[in-house]
Amino acid sequence: MKKIPKNYLMIGIFILLVIGTLVFTIRYYDSEIEKANKENRNYKTQVKQLQEENKKQRDLIERQDKDVVTKEEEGIREQAKKFINILFTLKQGEAFKEKEKSLAPLLDEKYQKDLFENTRGKNNMFGKVEVSNIKTFIEEYRPQNETYDVYVQFDEKIQDVDEEEATTKKTSGKIHFIRKNGKWLIDNFERFTLERNKSADSK
Repeated sequence: MKKIPKNYLMIGIFILLVIGTLVFTIRYYDSEIEKANKENRNYKTQVKQLQEENKKQRDLIERQDKDVVTKEEEGIREQAKKFINILFTLKQGEAFKEKEKSLAPLLDEKYQKDLFENTRGKNNMFGKVEVSNIKTFIEEYRPQNETYDVYVQFDEKIQDVDEEEATTKKTSGKIHFIRKNGKWLIDNFERFTLERNKSADSK
């Protein structure tokens, strides 16, 4: 077997050492770069969270202005009245599904689905219903709250197809509001027991 010259052996060892050093260095710097990238991603996430928190704080401060509080409270009351008026007023032959378009801007998406998902083709064939005297009672308004209950009371004048006289019922209920993306939306309505009054014509 031919003996490898000593200088060749030294060169080979040197080359292996250089390659090993390069591989180690590359892996080390790859690891450091990945570590730095991970830290940067974490910093970006933290900055984004802080920006969102700052925005929420600014919005809350702005919403604590007396005029803004009054405006938001009035807006919630008006939404509650509009919701009741549209939901409970019925014409003979009217499809409940027709109300969806008018109510959609007031409703949370899930509640809208709950109300109208299975109502296609269902029409009111029993007469008509008129709503009046809608009164709203709101919890003490606090801008930091993200939910509100509005209690409502109203009269339903019900005129059945086969009856000449109309009957009035006094209805109470609770509308639950939730704030999403800066808007107040209704995500639930709980109707209380009805109080039957005398016929409307005998008032």
